[in-house]
Amino acid sequence: MKKLLCGVAIGFILCVAILSVFETDKLSNYANITIAIAACVATYFHYESIRNTRTQRIWDTNKDFLFSFSRSLSNVIQTTKEYRDYEYSLLSPHYPNYPEPVCSMEVDKDFKNHLAEMSTIYDCLISNELREAVKNVENEKLAIQGMINDDIALVPENYNSLIECYETLEEELRRFIVRLSGIENLKMA
Repeated sequence: MKKLLCGVAIGFILCVAILSVFETDKLSNYANITIAIAACVATYFHYESIRNTRTQRIWDTNKDFLFSFSRSLSNVIQTTKEYRDYEYSLLSPHYPNYPEPVCSMEVDKDFKNHLAEMSTIYDCLISNELREAVKNVENEKLAIQGMINDDIALVPENYNSLIECYETLEEELRRFIVRLSGIENLKMA
């Protein structure tokens, strides 16, 4: 609405300025100039409307998956932190004893599915930063899986590295959701 009022005001001011500067016998020229300015303003509003509609369509189509992926990522971060704390409690007598975490196969499986979808299906829609964060998580998980396959014990530092990758992905995902949803354009009072 602000843009519309601004466009009308600017058009009116330009029309009055042009009419006052030039001679009144060239009224048809003034009318043509006014029509040209109005056409430019209308074209700008039409372009903005199409751009906003396209962005809104992309958001409406993908918001369920993005929120589901965000929830899955949050769950896997929490589970990984529990495993890290459990490993610390086993290695350090000064660290509080944590019970062994409940098997997180469902959480991990859900996250793997979301990560696979994000890196294949949604790859063309995401930002470069988010794409890079997804690849970093995939590479870190592959490295840790290699350690597990080679029977190398996981130390808490490995968990910290994985948590850091997860948190970077979470931050990039939040930025992407904010940008795509249009929340960044809202001014909070």
